[in-house]
Amino acid sequence: MTRVCLATLAALFFASALFAQGEEQPKPPPKGLEPDPTVEAADEERAKALLAALDAAVDAKDENGIISAVEAFFTASHEDFAKPLEKLASHRAVSVRVAAVKALGSQGPAKKVGPVLFRILMSPQNKDARPVMAMAIGSMRRLAFCPKPVVDEIKSQFQKRADMAVMREAVRYFGGLKMVDTVPMLVEWVERPEPANPNSPSNPPASYWQTMFEIWTEIKAVVVWSLKEITGKEYETERLWREWMGTPEARKLGIR
Repeated sequence: MTRVCLATLAALFFASALFAQGEEQPKPPPKGLEPDPTVEAADEERAKALLAALDAAVDAKDENGIISAVEAFFTASHEDFAKPLEKLASHRAVSVRVAAVKALGSQGPAKKVGPVLFRILMSPQNKDARPVMAMAIGSMRRLAFCPKPVVDEIKSQFQKRADMAVMREAVRYFGGLKMVDTVPMLVEWVERPEPANPNSPSNPPASYWQTMFEIWTEIKAVVVWSLKEITGKEYETERLWREWMGTPEARKLGIR
């Protein structure tokens, strides 16, 4: 079952009607995006075994061993898993934090684990640890955790353009949770960013446009996927998207 925020349900009602009229169903994430793990509930015996293995790795102070132990939690959930994983999410090693944050995305419920992930995203410890931030966004998407402050922060991270991995996960979050109000900002990245007037003396320097091109190259496929997930549409140019956004069909979805 597709996970969405409550705020998008009305839009999805109209979208489902459109799909029923013959629109192509949303395609899977584009090549290059890691598929989400399939998670199964662990019984008490397996839970104890996984926690014991994790404790042993932590006691041995072996970062690779800890990561290996944490990987078992990617596909297993249990009510006792969140606490030790939360503790490891503040580990000194970024690689351990990334693994722990990914494992937290396999736990639940969202109302319990989601706030933990948001704190991790906002933690000063992770200000320069972009892989941890990106993984926190991805894990919140998997849990469908989308209170307004979380969504606003992820939008802000996307618009800062500080890190391509963070931007990519933000775009996947928007598409995965069918966030209609992000369509206008996503449409801006359908085509390669270029100056409207190449001869204008007020244009940013060439280095700016090179950076924008590199970002666009990294996120374009995810942008196209997310827009299709949200709207059921796929256009090749920003102009065509803007034209569609002015139609009654788009307005029914809540796009302005």
